[in-house]
Amino acid sequence: MSLKVDDHLEKNQTTNARSCLQNFICKGGTLETISSLSDTTQSFSFSIGDVIYPVCSGGWCRSQALWALLRFCEDIILFPPHAARVGWDPYNGQINRYRNVLEELKPDEFSLYFGIEKALRFGFENSVKWKLIEQSTTQDELTSIATFYDQHYYGPLSSESGINEQKRIYVTFSNNTHVVLYRLNQTNVSLKNVTVISIDSEDIITYPPNFLQATSRSKEAYKYFSTQLVRIFNLTKNKFVRSLIEKSHD
Repeated sequence: MSLKVDDHLEKNQTTNARSCLQNFICKGGTLETISSLSDTTQSFSFSIGDVIYPVCSGGWCRSQALWALLRFCEDIILFPPHAARVGWDPYNGQINRYRNVLEELKPDEFSLYFGIEKALRFGFENSVKWKLIEQSTTQDELTSIATFYDQHYYGPLSSESGINEQKRIYVTFSNNTHVVLYRLNQTNVSLKNVTVISIDSEDIITYPPNFLQATSRSKEAYKYFSTQLVRIFNLTKNKFVRSLIEKSHD
């Protein structure tokens, strides 16, 4: 089974994708893969009590779309989107937030499509404090930020109210799966209640395929991406999702 790799992690034999996947499986974790958004051979349904973690590179487009579709699903616990590779979490020994700041200033029609504002990304409630750390970073300060994510997002007590017996499901896209496997291995002795769903999709919201004839982060780009997620996660029975689809066809 091949995974899209994170270049930084791939440089080290103990953190490359192959090692991360082997360690993840040895600890009891389950990996489900979808080869592309257009793959119609596999779909997933969430169960009562599942804890869902949407993850993408910056927590700004793909995971936001998934969060918007799932937020009215009953009986699941939904975490805010997480920026795995260009956020605050220093998985590679540094803060990577600066890499995505300018991208987030570009025009974006998320709210026009979904009718709501984007979610505050997980951990970004600490951004004022972390911005100060970013200006002059020490190893202890980096460790404190990583520990925050260890305890509250990747670790065994990260689900709602500290209940750790529920199934944790991390939904990832493309290269971010590698980072998520690495971070889960770091923070868990056992991963028997953890599933990672890896959808091999680049950010086609920001860079829509030519056949869509859509501009970056437009309503059309969000609609196309979301329509694929609705199919993958069997969401057509959800009233919000159904109304969104119906409106988009008006």
